[in-house]
Amino acid sequence: MDIRVAVLIDGSFFIRRVQFFYRKYFSHCQRLTAEQTVDVLQRLVTSHLTVDNNGYQHLYRIFFYDALPLDIKVHLPIKINNETNHRVIDFAKTDENLYRKSIIQQLKKQRKVALRMGIVKHSKEWKLNTQTLKRLLKGDIEFSELTNDDFIYDIRQKGVDIKLGVDIATLAFKKQVDKIVLIAGDSDFVPVVNILMVWCLLIWLPFYKQYYRVSLIHNLSGGMIVAVGWGEE
Repeated sequence: MDIRVAVLIDGSFFIRRVQFFYRKYFSHCQRLTAEQTVDVLQRLVTSHLTVDNNGYQHLYRIFFYDALPLDIKVHLPIKINNETNHRVIDFAKTDENLYRKSIIQQLKKQRKVALRMGIVKHSKEWKLNTQTLKRLLKGDIEFSELTNDDFIYDIRQKGVDIKLGVDIATLAFKKQVDKIVLIAGDSDFVPVVNILMVWCLLIWLPFYKQYYRVSLIHNLSGGMIVAVGWGEE
């Protein structure tokens, strides 16, 4: 029996995990390119298409969920060296945003890849990063010692999670696939996963369980297989 497999990937989560492992094991190497990142994605997908006694698993489609990076110019929060005006950062030209844009362009060239794009919204505010805030509260540093590197611009993706949830539900209810590989770590997906458990669709989380939120792991039986086959209608 042929087993149809859909792979659903939360782009931000996937890229963070790839970068984490790359820094951990290949810190001496140059920065990952967009082409290499997409190659990692394709290899990960291929590793979940197997042939066993239950039949041949073939790829139905890869669904990749992300949003185009912010492309505005904003003033940095702290003046440098007593300058009269705050310096300006152009997010459209930062290495990280160029890298993310290149990944999206590379994915457009791949077979059986469906891009599900959300939008990026910002609060027009700079916030202290977590580590700096902890050090500041402990008294390890003074406010006067802060630099622009201690701040992050408040950016959030919108519309990505709901698109992923709708696609999971659609694939399940229409019985378009027999197996879903879910690469995401947000507990917002728990309700739709609970529905799939009722419908008895096979779910698989390929990353180790410590990289997922506790509530998502709990609902997915430790990040492994939930159920196999379809339930009775």
